[in-house]
Amino acid sequence: MNLTKKTLFLAVLLLFFPIYANSISANNAVSFVTQENHFLFEDEDYQLPVVEITHEGKKYWVIPILSGNTLVTFFPVKSEAKELSLSKPLNRQLFKTADTLRSLSVEKERISKNQQVDWLFASNYVLIFEELSRGLENEIFEMNIIESTLNNADVSSQVNRMNSSLSAMSLKSGGLTQSITEAIAAEAAFASAPDALSAAKLKDEFDDAFEELWMLQQRIIWFPLQTRLQNSTILAGMLPMP
Repeated sequence: MNLTKKTLFLAVLLLFFPIYANSISANNAVSFVTQENHFLFEDEDYQLPVVEITHEGKKYWVIPILSGNTLVTFFPVKSEAKELSLSKPLNRQLFKTADTLRSLSVEKERISKNQQVDWLFASNYVLIFEELSRGLENEIFEMNIIESTLNNADVSSQVNRMNSSLSAMSLKSGGLTQSITEAIAAEAAFASAPDALSAAKLKDEFDDAFEELWMLQQRIIWFPLQTRLQNSTILAGMLPMP
């Protein structure tokens, strides 16, 4: 390594070394709270944070404190030094983000233990609703064949109504597919780099997906009754005249 390259290397090393030297680990932060300062009561325990929470460019280890299974509070430790954050407005934001992070983890763990329930925001559900959307479009195609074959005004009217419902469900399925895809991306972004903005984004994406799911469910619940009523007209059109 020549002198110029060596000088540049040392300059870069000196530039970044203080950042890494002063940064503390999650275990260091927990030790600061539990062993060095003994902030916990006898019946309290902690959860080791798995990722730092960022606020206005600074990182914090926000440690959940539990009494049994009940969340008691959080201790926010600055990542660049063993020091608690004492700003109430800042801590409110940190605690809100940390609570979202913990609630997400608890809910996913709860669902993972239930064999009857799956986490909605997963790639397999993207495929499921994509296939549902395509299947509904195929139903429309088949209904159009029936309409053209029978060539009956009453049947055409009923087929058009059913096709309208099928088309609406197909669109909702497609919309739900997109909402789940966006929610998956928001969850990944929040889990890897949680902050107030990514927490708000996650909530919005989850809310959008659940709303799309609810609207699709309402159409699916109503559709069988509509189908029975309209099928009677279609079947009547298929019967030979006396």
